Amino acid sequence: MSLTHPRLLALIALLGALLLAGVAAPGAHAQATRTWVSGVGDDVNPCSRTAPCKTFAGSISKTAAGGVINTLDPGGFGAVTITKSITIDGSAGGGILAAGSSGVIINAAPTDDVRLRNLDVQVVSPSVCGTPTAAGIRVLSARSVAVEGGSFGGIGTAILAAPTATATDLVVDGATLRGAACDPAVSVAPTGTGTVDATVRNSSISNFASALRVNSGGRAWLSGSLITGNTLGLEPLGTGTITDYFGTNQIHGNGTDGTPTSVIGAPVPGPAGATGAAGLAGPAGPAGPAGPAGRSGTVGPPLAPAKKCVVPSLTGQTLAGAKAKLKKANCTIGTVKRKAATKKKVGRVLSQTKKAGTSLAVGTKVGVTLGRKA
Repeated sequence: MSLTHPRLLALIALLGALLLAGVAAPGAHAQATRTWVSGVGDDVNPCSRTAPCKTFAGSISKTAAGGVINTLDPGGFGAVTITKSITIDGSAGGGILAAGSSGVIINAAPTDDVRLRNLDVQVVSPSVCGTPTAAGIRVLSARSVAVEGGSFGGIGTAILAAPTATATDLVVDGATLRGAACDPAVSVAPTGTGTVDATVRNSSISNFASALRVNSGGRAWLSGSLITGNTLGLEPLGTGTITDYFGTNQIHGNGTDGTPTSVIGAPVPGPAGATGAAGLAGPAGPAGPAGPAGRSGTVGPPLAPAKKCVVPSLTGQTLAGAKAKLKKANCTIGTVKRKAATKKKVGRVLSQTKKAGTSLAVGTKVGVTLGRKA
């Protein structure tokens, strides 16, 4: 058969078309590093900016690991389960309305990182109240989860970190959480060999049964946040810990504010200062008016000489001995100071404020310095 025979040419053309289709097929199913969702989109679309998908669930299957899903406009984009590293950015107005189940479930590999930015997640079914497995965001497995901005509310837990076998870092930064007073806002509840290190910063938490609950296997750090209007503020359980950065949080107006397990940066009182020296005596007051003249009396016996405080020598005396000598000399003990001294002079008078032998008014105070252990 000649190579120019019509049937042979048709066969070659068919084989070429099939070959090209086989080569092109993988490209038709390739995942994009950035996809888009819109309230007027459709999940049959490729999730591009010009042909967006309608839901997060429809877009995530067309987004490569480590990629980003963006919202184009405000809308409700449905619940989603995340099984790989990804960012969902709702900055243009992204919302999830979950009825009776979690809005976002994260069940990724222990090496995966997930970022949720500016999402509005609401749980609306009353049956969720008191159900620990339902939450606005439920973390089952991931290396790290960052919740940046956004708002979370409705009935149920806002953020539940409950890995069973992974060490997960959770960061909640700049979020507004307002609940229905029947569940914790942020619940750190690892089981099995799972652990969670959670950081809550620059966030507002109100109207929950507990603002921050940390169970055994969990650690939490709290900074720059407002916790008010909850039944219980801080709730460490078992070996779970909550560290409060002193002076950066406002925790008040709760039924019970709760107590952190540790505080970073709390002021420590310094030692008491030494006793200051006695002040100077004030000036003498003015003389009073002259009294009336008295009647003439009989000449009495000679007057006894007026009493004086003749200051005795106190050096070497004990405090009790010094007081006794002063009393006998019509003087009184003044300020008592203490100064480091040798062992023989401990408890003995080292010096005195008035010179021995000085004649002063009765009751004059004489201060002393006693020796003390060095």
